[in-house]
Amino acid sequence: MRRLFSLTFLVYGAVYCLDERNFVGEVSDIGYTADNAEAWTSVDNPARAATLLNSTFEYTFDKLPKSGKPDIQPWSGSYWPTYLDSINYKWAGAHVPSPVEKYERAFNVTGLANLVSSNIGINANWLKKVACQTDDDCGGTNVGRCVSRDIEPKKICIPTWYGICHAWSAAAIEEMQPKYRVKVNNVIFDINDIKALVSVMYDYTFKNTVSLSMIGKRCNQKKTEIDLDPMGRPKDPGCRDMNAATFHTLMANVVGINKKTFYFNKEMDSEVWNQPMAGFTVNSANKISKEDARKEFIVRDESFSSEGPFTPKAVDFVKVQSTVSYVKETNPRTLRKTKLVVNNMTLDYILELDADGKIIGGEWIGNTILNHPGFVVFVKSREKNSAIFGKKMKWVNVKAILDASTLGTPTKMYVPILPEITAAETEL
Repeated sequence: MRRLFSLTFLVYGAVYCLDERNFVGEVSDIGYTADNAEAWTSVDNPARAATLLNSTFEYTFDKLPKSGKPDIQPWSGSYWPTYLDSINYKWAGAHVPSPVEKYERAFNVTGLANLVSSNIGINANWLKKVACQTDDDCGGTNVGRCVSRDIEPKKICIPTWYGICHAWSAAAIEEMQPKYRVKVNNVIFDINDIKALVSVMYDYTFKNTVSLSMIGKRCNQKKTEIDLDPMGRPKDPGCRDMNAATFHTLMANVVGINKKTFYFNKEMDSEVWNQPMAGFTVNSANKISKEDARKEFIVRDESFSSEGPFTPKAVDFVKVQSTVSYVKETNPRTLRKTKLVVNNMTLDYILELDADGKIIGGEWIGNTILNHPGFVVFVKSREKNSAIFGKKMKWVNVKAILDASTLGTPTKMYVPILPEITAAETEL
């Protein structure tokens, strides 16, 4: 196993992914300081990450790196959308078994496909059962899909962003990239089949899989519904965090100094799109006056804050623009091998420094106020003997397939095969 420290920050094309199930990580009550100052809180304090890393973070702005990337990049993969019935999806074609069907055949289990569907797929009991006839009834193909399982006549709407990208992101950071297809009991697991199985084993909503700790808080409002304060910032603390200073401190220390990585929710509203971080670059960082910093906000009520949204101990202000690179989810049907797909997002913010030049707070500015990372989550540990779906799918089996795929070393049961796919091998 690749033992990297990892964080969590949530179809293809312009989509996102975490579903409506409750997050089970550690989250404290959030609270902002007096005068609406944007210091980090107990919920998004970067010191929590330092504790988990067993590390000491650097907070002096001038000592922090202006760019960085992890020594080992996470891998691209599908977030296995719910509307496609998650890892029941026959991604290689209608006549090719799904990852679940292959697992059933290789390990002689039955009923697994139904359990996948009822937990994380089309028949999941946590879904809102809104009946439909076409995708238009669900807001269009970019918003929702009108679907049913082959064995179910009634169709329901499922948002396109529902999926397990929280699990894919964790797996992509913690585990090595699959390289070879693997034959198990005459069943051939393709690279994307292996990614599917590994990803679902990192789904925190199942007991005894992974242990997480969340930094920041989820926003449960759509961007069009978010109430703004007189300085143009979301009123809801969950929609306003995570603090810009927290995110800058985390990426500079974890990625820039420690050469490790994390995944983050690249959205700040109700849709969650978790993405592993691939790197960052500080494009510009200029010290500005407090008055100029205040001018970055559209103040609708001068009586609201004559000093601006700054912490009382702030002495210097730095206007920063950074480019964050993240690993993008991919369509297994069009990306069958191991290519890394990376996207970029630009963040604009102000950092507040104390008299010693240390970062003590920050604010998102401009378009970034409503377009910034929402939260991160640490993957603290994973259970080595975990089993899910009524204990029909076991980590020990999935890990053995993954090891054969990453190492290329055959055993009596697990035989790695070159990743090229021939017509004769696409059907079982």
